[in-house]
Formats: sequence, structure tokens, C-alpha cells
Amino acid sequence: MNLHSLAITGIILGLVGVFIASIFKILHWAGSMPLLIIGFGLLMASYGFRFYLKQPKTVLDFSKLAVAIFVPLAYLFSLMYWSYSQWISLASLLAVLAFIVLFVKQKIKNDKAASLDSILGVVAGCGIIGGALLNILHLPYAQYCMIGGMLAMGALVVTTVFKAPTSKKD
Repeated sequence: MNLHSLAITGIILGLVGVFIASIFKILHWAGSMPLLIIGFGLLMASYGFRFYLKQPKTVLDFSKLAVAIFVPLAYLFSLMYWSYSQWISLASLLAVLAFIVLFVKQKIKNDKAASLDSILGVVAGCGIIGGALLNILHLPYAQYCMIGGMLAMGALVVTTVFKAPTSKKD
């Protein structure tokens, strides 16, 4: 097994641990906090290791690293009621927004066929689903994620409705 596969395995195990811990948290079962700490710790360490192995590094890679560090920290600080949780949550929100902007910019630059519809669909889906998950866990900024996702979905509907037809009628 090479080192890159090891990093990806750690990321997957961290995500599975966070998922299981979230289910424990939702059902109010004991042991959810240690599972969350272990899952988030494994996720951050594995992504940091993957980032260390990746060559060459781009600005998008640095934004992914910021997301991989700040989002789990924001959840941990919020769930453990530690000080400065709102500041770390704000930093995680800014990191996610920067990642989305850089990802869309790179997608448009690399793939000329990428349409506004597909980008709006991804942003809408991530916003609505992410906001719903944040709302279930009673975490901050859930309503902003859902509002952003719904606005993106509305923009997707508007651009789809007013798009010029692509097929010719005989």
C-alpha cells in the first residue's frame, strides 16, 4: 500500500467515524463525543498528510486544507462549548466560501463545457443538504447554508426556464 492510499483510507475512516458519531449524537447515545473527536482528528490528520504528499500544490489545494482543518474544528468547538467557537465557525464558513469560489473558477477555466447550471446545482445541493445536517445537529450557520442553497436552486430554476431552446423544430 502506498502512502497516498493510506491517506485516502484515513480520510474515509475519519468520515465514517464522524458519520457514526453524528448518528450517536442525534440519538443521544453515550460515546458520541469521543467518537467525534477521534473521527475529526483522523480526518484532519489524514487530509494534512495527503496535502503533504501532493505535488505540486495549487491555491485550490490550500483552500481544501483550510476547509479540512477549520470545518472539523468548528464542529468540535461548537459541540464541546469551547471558547471562540463562533470565530472558528466563521473561519470555516469563509474557508468553504473561498473553496467554492476557487473550485468554480478552476472548473470554468479547465472545462469550457461546464455550464452555470451544473455549478448552481452543486452549490444548491451542498447548501441545502449541508444546511439540513447542520440544523439537525443544532450547529450555527445552518440557516445561512440552507438559504444559500435555496437561492442557488432558485437561480438554477430561473436560468433553466429562460434558457434558449437548443433543438431546432422541423
